[in-house]
Amino acid sequence: MLFRSRTSGTLIQPRLYVCYRASAPITIDGDLNEKAWWDAPWTEPFQDHQWPHVSAEPAYTARAKVLYDDENLYFAAQMQEPNVWGTITARDSYHPAIYEDNDFEIFLDPDGDGDEYFEFEVNALNVSWDMFHEKEYHRGNTLETSYNVAGLRHAVKVHGTLNYHYDEDLGWTLEVKWPLKNLAFRNDFPLPVRRGQIMRVNFSRVQYYQPDTSGLVTQRFPGQGCGDWIWNSTVSGDLHLPEMWGRFVFSDRVAGSDRDRQLENRFPLLAPPPEPKRHRLEQQDAMVFFPPCKITIGPDPSDEKHSPAQDRKSVV
Repeated sequence: MLFRSRTSGTLIQPRLYVCYRASAPITIDGDLNEKAWWDAPWTEPFQDHQWPHVSAEPAYTARAKVLYDDENLYFAAQMQEPNVWGTITARDSYHPAIYEDNDFEIFLDPDGDGDEYFEFEVNALNVSWDMFHEKEYHRGNTLETSYNVAGLRHAVKVHGTLNYHYDEDLGWTLEVKWPLKNLAFRNDFPLPVRRGQIMRVNFSRVQYYQPDTSGLVTQRFPGQGCGDWIWNSTVSGDLHLPEMWGRFVFSDRVAGSDRDRQLENRFPLLAPPPEPKRHRLEQQDAMVFFPPCKITIGPDPSDEKHSPAQDRKSVV
């Protein structure tokens, strides 16, 4: 599927990542220097959440890897960061929210139907917030902040000195273990995972540009803006659009073996459609007449409560 940006005209194809089976056991300690992760491919570097409307590249690199086995889905993330810091220490904190620190976020729509999806956030202190969304925010989302993913484990490793801004750090890395069985929560996610199975996924990295370093510990200036760099741009700037996320496709091959080229090329970029024919009007302010008719707007088949069918008469 292709999307065309209304303002730039750029053709946009959702990114694709082939998720391979882990080649070795994974220890959840935040350290990515082990065989399983060496064998796994990286995603593309993240982009601004409003690309292509924002041309600036992210100031620091962020990227991710994903693997799975019979029981779990594994995520790894690498964030370049010259000053690693964090202030929020309460799990599932909402006031302040985890994203008021620099953080890493995972969004999962296991059956790819555009609603009932998971969100996970974690900062450099390894403090997390996991939640469940019934709908997107623009469709009257009922966010379940009390939801916890059973069996979820995560760990962070700081490559430098945490909360010490008098030196320069390399960044921080993250590992997450997510039990596959929990992805079936209010989702049609069949198990065991089969080759070619697809889900919608996105990653986000929140990065505050100029934190307050006037004291011993780095912190965010109140009201300060931040960069939001994500794996797959949603074009609009709204991250909560699952239909605009990237696609994960599961392979039955082991990472580090032959690449699954068939799945990697499963969604080839098709030629763009021809430009529509334009009617030549004799006058600059000429109008086109549409006869009166009745049209039905909606419904959204996945959300009849918030988007019922509505009959309207055209205005003549």
